[in-house]
Amino acid sequence: MKCAIMQPTYLPWSGYFNLIQSVDKFVFLDDVQFEKQSWQSRNRLVQNGQEIWLSIPIKKHALSSKINQISVNQQQNWQQKHLKSLRQAYAKSPYIDEVLSTLEPILFAPKEALMDYTIPMIKAFSSKLGLDVEWCYSSEISTQGNRSKKLLEICQFLDCNQYLSPVGSKAYIEADGVFAQSNITVMYQCFQPVTYSQVKTSEFVSHLSIVDVIANIGFDQTRHYIKSVKNGAHKLDIGEGIKNDCC
Repeated sequence: MKCAIMQPTYLPWSGYFNLIQSVDKFVFLDDVQFEKQSWQSRNRLVQNGQEIWLSIPIKKHALSSKINQISVNQQQNWQQKHLKSLRQAYAKSPYIDEVLSTLEPILFAPKEALMDYTIPMIKAFSSKLGLDVEWCYSSEISTQGNRSKKLLEICQFLDCNQYLSPVGSKAYIEADGVFAQSNITVMYQCFQPVTYSQVKTSEFVSHLSIVDVIANIGFDQTRHYIKSVKNGAHKLDIGEGIKNDCC
């Protein structure tokens, strides 16, 4: 049984969904400290070859507030602004309507908590991509430790004997050493985004939100795209206009 543990983020990049499709259980790490100017409340798109940011405005909060304690500032008309930005950025993209039909019901549903926007969006895109995973929340799991110890306790609670982590966490996981003393195997995700056809860009812009991928190549091709690299070098022909050149 394999699991991954990640903070919920706003319109995550394709690697986030590659992680989801690689495991049996996916845990939203929602009871850790919220960080301003992080992926937790914003992400990047591209418009006319230039990067643009979509950020959800949040209410003032204590610096120690956890992700699941963060509320959205609904005094700003941010939903309409995000929708307008999406329509302008991807007006010429062939699959923008698929993106908007997925996002609009979530964007305009009356909610207060940040994660009541981010997590339903992640789940909605995962469903459209055919990803079959059990969703879990760290806030519903009793843990005592921090950092790697917390991750280990979550894996143990879920009876997972394999933990898949983004490779960027490798240094601190190995430094902490708690997994090395357990019977849980740690594996590291190797996902390098490959080029695909982006409308109105002279050079490919990488590591954008999954929205960019879907708007340009559609859900069917995106399903192959996020599965094209699975925890190591693995090549797959995913269609015209897409080049696979992984690590």
